[in-house]
Amino acid sequence: MLITKIYVLVSQDEIKVEVYRKDAQGNWLIQTLGKDNKLHLDSVGLTLTMAEIYEDVIKV
Repeated sequence: MLITKIYVLVSQDEIKVEVYRKDAQGNWLIQTLGKDNKLHLDSVGLTLTMAEIYEDVIKV
């Protein structure tokens, strides 16, 4: 599946990351990540744990 756009929204109040990916047909797919997940952004070669994302913000 070819992904053309990615938006990542990080909650400041809870451990929650929403990843929106737009596919080649123009459909938006959503993935909701929680405390035990990792954020994978293959297009930029990045993988982060929730602890890394929320360091100094919320205790994970």
